[in-house]
Amino acid sequence: MNLETDLTDEQIEQRIENGTLNFIMHGIDSSIPKEYVEFKEKYGIGLIKENCVIDPLSFKKATENNQMIFDFLNKKYGTDWLNELKTKPFGIK
Repeated sequence: MNLETDLTDEQIEQRIENGTLNFIMHGIDSSIPKEYVEFKEKYGIGLIKENCVIDPLSFKKATENNQMIFDFLNKKYGTDWLNELKTKPFGIK
């Protein structure tokens, strides 16, 4: 998985427009919770579920990716958006 985690706000906006910006989670199945489907409709940011077997590098990349999106959303919307996700992505409290 080739993830860039140092995108500018403009690059993030572009990926949202393209529908290619996603939080990353690891889980046993690949089903996407309903809250994330609704979140993508509202904010343009989806969810990718990876295999539940996590190597440290994948975990670090997922955490950095999610933190980058977290920082962007906080800048743009404050922290209200967090209430819409019961299950928080890796690296986000």
